[in-house]
Amino acid sequence: MRKVDELEEEAGRLRRKKRQILTAAALLIIGVCVYGWVDAVLAPPPVVTPQRTDVGGSGRKAPEDIVVYVSGMVEHPGVVKVSGGSRALDAVNAAGGLLPGAEVSGLNLAQRLRDGMQIHVPGRPVIKDEGSSPQYQPVAGAARNSSPPAGAPVPAAKVNINTATAAELDQLPGIGPAMAARIVEWRQANGPFQSGEDLKKVQGIGEANYRKLKGKITW
Repeated sequence: MRKVDELEEEAGRLRRKKRQILTAAALLIIGVCVYGWVDAVLAPPPVVTPQRTDVGGSGRKAPEDIVVYVSGMVEHPGVVKVSGGSRALDAVNAAGGLLPGAEVSGLNLAQRLRDGMQIHVPGRPVIKDEGSSPQYQPVAGAARNSSPPAGAPVPAAKVNINTATAAELDQLPGIGPAMAARIVEWRQANGPFQSGEDLKKVQGIGEANYRKLKGKITW
C-alpha cells in the first residue's frame, strides 16, 4: 500500500509540473502577441517620397534642372541654373537681364535650352567717326585694353648720350664712327654731358647736327 501511495504522489507531482510548463508556454505566446500588436500600433507610418510631376497632373516626371553659361551684355555673366525646357530668355533673366547696349536682333531668345549650352549676348556697334570701323560696346566686366592699336607707330627709345657705346652712338643721324669716338673721348675727359651746349663742344657737332639729335638723345 505504501508503494502505491508513493506512485500516486509522484504522478501528482508530474501533473502539476506539466500544468506549470503549459501555463508558462501560454503566457509566453500571449506576451509575444501583445508585443507585436503594440509595436505595430506605435510604429511610425512609412515615408512616401512624392515623385515630381508636371503642372498638368498627367503623372509624367517634371524635367530636371539644367546648367547653361551666359556671357556678354548681361548684368551677371556666368553659370546659371534653369529648369529643363526653359528658353534662352529664361537664362538671360536668370543672369540679371540685359544691359543697355545689348544687341539681341541676332539672338534667338525663344530657343529651347540644353544642358551645357552657352548664350552670348553681344553689344551694339557704335560708330564714333564717319568712315571709321565700327566699335562695339564693351562686355560687362571686361578689362580695357590700354595697348596702342595694331599698326600704330611705336616711338623709338632715346639714346642716353652719357652711357651709350660708340657703336650705339653711330646709329644716330649725322653721327659716324669717327664722331662717335670723339663723343666718347670727350665724355671720358670731361665727365657726363649736362646739356646740348656741352655736346656742341665736341668737334664736328654744330647747331645743325644738334637739331637732328635733339629729339633722339637724353642725358
